[in-house]
Amino acid sequence: MKRTVLVVIAAISLSLIAALPSNGAIKVGAVCKKAGLKSFDSGRQHTCIKQGKKFVWSKGVLPKVAPAKAPAPVATPSTQPTPTPAPTYTKYELTKLKALENIRLATEIDGSKNVKLNYRVSSNVPQELTDLYTAQVIKASKLYGTFFKTPETVHVYVYTEKDVDFLRTAPYPRVNEILTDVNRWFVDWEKGSMQEHVLGGWAWYHEYAGKFEGHTGVFVYSKGTIASQRKYAIQVMPHEYLHVIQDYFIKRSPKWTSMNSYDVLFPPIFREGSANTISFALATESPKAYLDLYADFIREKKSQSDVPLFATLTSEAAVVSALKNTRTRNSSPDAHESSYSIGALVFEWLIAEYGFDAYRKLIENQQIGSSFADNLKASLGMTEEELYNGAAQHVLAAFTTG
Repeated sequence: MKRTVLVVIAAISLSLIAALPSNGAIKVGAVCKKAGLKSFDSGRQHTCIKQGKKFVWSKGVLPKVAPAKAPAPVATPSTQPTPTPAPTYTKYELTKLKALENIRLATEIDGSKNVKLNYRVSSNVPQELTDLYTAQVIKASKLYGTFFKTPETVHVYVYTEKDVDFLRTAPYPRVNEILTDVNRWFVDWEKGSMQEHVLGGWAWYHEYAGKFEGHTGVFVYSKGTIASQRKYAIQVMPHEYLHVIQDYFIKRSPKWTSMNSYDVLFPPIFREGSANTISFALATESPKAYLDLYADFIREKKSQSDVPLFATLTSEAAVVSALKNTRTRNSSPDAHESSYSIGALVFEWLIAEYGFDAYRKLIENQQIGSSFADNLKASLGMTEEELYNGAAQHVLAAFTTG
């Protein structure tokens, strides 16, 4: 193949040489050897033509040059992605996201060095759930540990309906009292119903064997998965853990003699509601997940016919009235159950408007005065009426939109 190419090239070269005049420059009318030969001189193409009986070089012409083509336009792919517009949030959602941001910023301090975790997890708990609760407790400790003045031990319990016999004789604080409260759920789980629920168990900073320590934990179905649980069950562990922090500042309190007097100091919307505010933020990984989880939670509350109070939340005045009427568990049959949702919204609004440190003051000053109103006034210079009025629009938006 290579030899053939070389021969062709040689032949072409010889023909070109033969076409050139022997004396160099071309003279018009000068004799040439053969009609049809062509040669270039000074930019013109000359052709050997027959003139009479002779062959002579023609006058010559300028070669035709193809007009220059305009450069081809740069191809722009028609499949370029269209930028996704930034989401548009309502005032209600912006308040929620501001609270989320303030809570997340507070975790960056990382107080986990003040927490010694002692896990008490049953082998009957599915590994997926064990991993989830372990990760949640570690994450929550970064924030919750900032409340402790010195390093504290926190016991973490996770058990199932299959652990009842063991728990009856386990050396854990208030275990028989807990089992009495959750036994009906265990019966349902054994029957194969209500398996989507996660139950709060331990939730105190409690004296046990002569020492005050933290105790937090949950009960789960022995065959449960994250997917099989209701969506907002994911926040139960950090919720119960926050009660440890609340109780840390009210340990040995001489100011209450009954549950109702306890509520005067630590009302349900503060104890249960604000625990939800914090736990929802810690249990979600993104702003969208946070909004979606809350939306699912409130959607269920709005359809909860066994709590008539939810249906009354149709105006800001109605919200304020509901908050006043649920100051204690005994002031309304709906007080405790409604506190998880409307209380969460109240303290979400407060953290968004005043920052996480405002909430921190309320936790740390629980022993001030003889009521929660005294704490509120001393910590934030705010009355209960001002708190309720300020948060009313936010609570109302949750129950009247979407």
